[in-house]
Amino acid sequence: MAIELEKIRTTADRVAGSYGLEVVDVDSDPALEARYGELVPVLVGSAGEICHYHLDPAKVNDYLNKIG
Repeated sequence: MAIELEKIRTTADRVAGSYGLEVVDVDSDPALEARYGELVPVLVGSAGEICHYHLDPAKVNDYLNKIG
């Protein structure tokens, strides 16, 4: 998912300025593992979960438009 996010970075930068990407090992944190379980990989923004399993460009664009 991180590679796919980098592919849309130009669009994201245009829409919402710039964004940071932090990769977190959900399985190494009991609280995150309990919260997301099998929904990994998961993309989470400040307003909550954006998408899981696969990158959903439409959901990412909707999110960026909402916060931008």
